[in-house]
Amino acid sequence: MTTRKFKIITLAGLMSLAACNDAVPEQLPVLPPADSPSRVAAAVPASDALALELFRDVVASEKGNVVFSPASAENLLRLLQRGAAGKTRAAFDALPMGKTGVRSAMQVKSADGLFAENRVQVHLADVPLQRVPFATDAEAAAGAVNDWCKEKTEGCIPELLRRDDISVDTALIALNAVYLREKWLRPFAPDATDKNADFLAPGGKKKVEMMFCSDRFRYAEGLDWKAVALFYDTGDRPGEPGCFIGVLPKGDARSFAATLTPQKYSEIRGALASSRPQKLEVSLPKFTVRTETFDLTGALKKAGLGIAFSSAADFSSLATDPAGPLSLSAVVQRCYVDVSETETVAAAVTGGSVKWAMLPMAPPPAIRFDRPFIWAIGDLTTGAAPYFMGLFEQPN
Repeated sequence: MTTRKFKIITLAGLMSLAACNDAVPEQLPVLPPADSPSRVAAAVPASDALALELFRDVVASEKGNVVFSPASAENLLRLLQRGAAGKTRAAFDALPMGKTGVRSAMQVKSADGLFAENRVQVHLADVPLQRVPFATDAEAAAGAVNDWCKEKTEGCIPELLRRDDISVDTALIALNAVYLREKWLRPFAPDATDKNADFLAPGGKKKVEMMFCSDRFRYAEGLDWKAVALFYDTGDRPGEPGCFIGVLPKGDARSFAATLTPQKYSEIRGALASSRPQKLEVSLPKFTVRTETFDLTGALKKAGLGIAFSSAADFSSLATDPAGPLSLSAVVQRCYVDVSETETVAAAVTGGSVKWAMLPMAPPPAIRFDRPFIWAIGDLTTGAAPYFMGLFEQPN
């Protein structure tokens, strides 16, 4: 009798004996043009630098589970970049943002919007504009912004701003929303979910619902990490295949995130891209995370965008306000992600507030994700910013 060897990947909690799609596995996506770690490494470090810098800052400043959308943040920055001039434009141009024009097979919806006072003359004619009474009715203005957020994220982000986030000198708010909903190429069987599995959270063991699937996946290991790529079912859609990248550090996940450089993220993606699909058993906790609105202002200043938040800012190509010159006062983001047996739903809204005057700113190899881990949603072989990144450490 021949014993068939296979590798086990346990993303969190206890193992289940059930399997999914085990009989005749479909072919995993081929990664164009060649599954080469060196090709991926050459494409990633410079272009992903801002995404990873902002992610490290968010992890350092936020407690508990973290969800961050580099793609939404960079989409907003590119919108503001178009409206910047002089030295302010040069500061935006110097930001090491991800590549644009990368075609993804994932059905990702992205939308830009501008909300401005009646007195403000807006110069970007191709961006949808709504007039709102920031100065006279802050509650109505915040309501209009939040209605836009809710609509563009299919209800996942019902609110970005509160009334108190708007002041009489708010002239304009620029927004970007990102929404995706994709089914797994290898779905998890609902009846295989262990509803009472252990997860080693920072404060002690917590119970989670642990999904399970036995199939063929791309898997890789490094000196201080293990990782798996779980692809989405994008069918025959053109573009780069999208996946959920689960990374299990061998040490503390928050400390690992603090040292997650573009080079290390490139190493992980490159190893997964060049790996051959193999038989694995994957366990992943179901989770839903909805963040509160968090501030990216400090991180963007550290990244070199300080002039945009100062009295020296020049947004004359974006808008002009008779009340005075405009500067960026804050950039904030709010995110949502839901990972279940059949699909992933994720959404984010990033907002930039522009004001006149200058105000204070606010056995076989196994990977067990039964303790805090890092995750990302994006691709393996391009220089595009990830759509989402996160740290999971507190079960729902």
